[in-house]
Parts: sequence; structure tokens; C-alpha cells
Amino acid sequence: MKLRFLCAVMCSTVIFSSSTARAEVAAGVMLGEPTGFTVRIDRFPVMGFAWSLSHKWTYLQCDYWIIHKPIPDAARLDWYLGAGGGVGLGHGDAFIGARLPIGLQAIFERKFELFGEIAPVLGLAPDVGLFINGGIGFRYIF
Repeated sequence: MKLRFLCAVMCSTVIFSSSTARAEVAAGVMLGEPTGFTVRIDRFPVMGFAWSLSHKWTYLQCDYWIIHKPIPDAARLDWYLGAGGGVGLGHGDAFIGARLPIGLQAIFERKFELFGEIAPVLGLAPDVGLFINGGIGFRYIF
């Protein structure tokens, strides 16, 4: 039931965001911690629906890129810094945390995007703690 709800929220956000404005929409996969699907609509939202392989949780994250700039003298390479949050569900427990994603993004032929990021996560519930998310992935730009 929880998995269906998370899927419905993510799909609704994508459909609503892409239908209300001429936003750039990109979708693909990410590998790392967590591993799963990723959707980017301009700079917000950048969402992930994934599975934590180390904790065996289903994980939903949503970020906003505060800074998104090209790297000087590096063709097609941008860097970004964002803020966001994540929710994990599994084993009868729930996880809530605040994220600070920092990453690199390369766009090829305006249709294909490669990215890599690391995201320190401040766990807020059930316990307070510091974790690291990160990974690499690709998205197709629609």
C-alpha cells in the first residue's frame, strides 16, 4: 500500500509539472545508495524513487537545485548544489531526512544526461544521525 502511494505521488507530480508549464523533463535511472528511478523537471523537482540496498528500504527523495552553473572551460559539464529531503519505508519503520546534494551533470545532444552526485543526509527520524547518499545515473530528456 505504501509503495503504491509513493508511486502515485511521484507520477502525479511529474504529470502536473510537465502539463502546467513548458518545463524540461528528464527521466532515467541512478545506481548507488539508493538505486532506482530518477525524474528531473527543470531544477525542481529532482525526484528519486529508489531502494536502499544497505537498509532494504523503499526510498523517495525530492531535491531543489539552488545553484546550477556550467564549469568554466569544460564543455557540456555543469555542477549543482541543492537542498531536499527523503523518506524511507521498510521493516515497519520509517526514515525521514534532510539532503544536501552536490553533483556534476553532462548533457549530450540535448537528449541525454549523465550525472553523479554525493548527498550528505541528516537523519531526523527515527534517530538523528548523519549519512551519505550518492551515485551515478543517466536521464533521457523529453
